[in-house]
Amino acid sequence: MSAVAGLAAPLALCLVTVIALWAAAVDFLYMRIPNGVHVALAAVFAVLVLPGLPWTETAARLGVAAAVFGIGLALYARGLLGAGDVKYLAAAALFVPAAPEVVLAWLVLITMAGLPVFALHRLVGLAAAGGRFPSFSEAGYFPYGPAISIGLVTMLILTGAPG
Repeated sequence: MSAVAGLAAPLALCLVTVIALWAAAVDFLYMRIPNGVHVALAAVFAVLVLPGLPWTETAARLGVAAAVFGIGLALYARGLLGAGDVKYLAAAALFVPAAPEVVLAWLVLITMAGLPVFALHRLVGLAAAGGRFPSFSEAGYFPYGPAISIGLVTMLILTGAPG
């Protein structure tokens, strides 16, 4: 049986999906991920997922989230990731089972999703409508939130939802 019993698992999956869509849309258009995204993910984790997890899995997931945050800060310091991306990755890591191969697969999914997101962002930026949003006027940057969202929701579906 899943660590998240009853209706909590499908509810958590739906809520995380909605939050991921929110993050992806705002980041795609405005090159920012609202802090509410991270708070909402943490709340869903705390209320719907955490009560059903064994302590060892909880500790492991918190450790993975902390490691993702630390590595993300290093990438942010080098100008390779935005601060919102770092916070979003760390909050999303709470939902990914802490097995090393699962975490690696999740990071590969995010990376693979980044390629079509990059291409779509460039194509929309070339269109006349692209100039209406800040995301398309910042040369050299592209929003990674949509790729994180795709990787998160895909991993949740592949692993059987949060928990």
